[in-house]
Amino acid sequence: MTPTLSVVIPTFHRYEALENTVKDLLGQTVPPKQIIVVDNTRRKNRKRPSFLVSTKRTEVIYVSSAGEARVNVARNEGLREVTSNYVIMFDDDMALPIDCLEKFLEVHSEGWDAVTGTIIEAGSILQHTRNGSRPLWSLMRHWHGESRGHTIAVPSGFVSMRMDMIRKLGFLDEAFVLNYDDYDLGYRIWKSGYTLIHDPRVSAHHLKLPAGGSREELTGLRRRLNKYTAKYYFLAKHFTHRAVVIEFATDLILALWDFKWNLPRVVSELQLVIKGFCRRGQYANEISD
Repeated sequence: MTPTLSVVIPTFHRYEALENTVKDLLGQTVPPKQIIVVDNTRRKNRKRPSFLVSTKRTEVIYVSSAGEARVNVARNEGLREVTSNYVIMFDDDMALPIDCLEKFLEVHSEGWDAVTGTIIEAGSILQHTRNGSRPLWSLMRHWHGESRGHTIAVPSGFVSMRMDMIRKLGFLDEAFVLNYDDYDLGYRIWKSGYTLIHDPRVSAHHLKLPAGGSREELTGLRRRLNKYTAKYYFLAKHFTHRAVVIEFATDLILALWDFKWNLPRVVSELQLVIKGFCRRGQYANEISD
């Protein structure tokens, strides 16, 4: 039996970009069985775009999300609509080569449970970087670039997965807001004994538009606080309390070191680190503010 594939796309105030992404999907050499768009735009501005129309090859489904600006909530709502063997999660601002879905299935046919590939932003290929001073995060980062390699973190806006796998994992953790969701998904896949691969046969352009997208809802100090809170929540979820405390202490030391010539920034960063550490237990129930 020929495997089938569905696509889930959360969108937030980006109907114009979404239209181009959907157009690329409808023109694929291997069409998706479903395109599931989950709209988590602010409700007062939310509408079903007129271009979301099913074709003979592809069912186009519009879901009005129960949340606003909560991307993992939206993704889970879309994942529960999937009836295919595989699902690809895309961002709403993607430009896709005509054989993108065909290449995903080609890599899956080799036995991989989760597949990601080369991401191009602003004309340049994202490259894998290692942070030698932070060993844990060096090991757990995405694998980026033109070379093939195993990866642990997977970009949740550009990854294909077996649906039976994501169901067994219990879908995505809806606590995460923009930070560390990729680490959590990839680590859960790896920890459960599934296989992940970064393969350059699969590629796409991520436009990373300056307007729209749920990142608009979390900027400045709130974004920095969210990053710390999400990290400590992730560590507490998967590792020991000691691991969380060690990372917390490391962040305190690095804040003192990195901003030693800027006393106001030192104070601000220390406050964010401490607040993020204290709020990790409530992270699943709120967006840091």
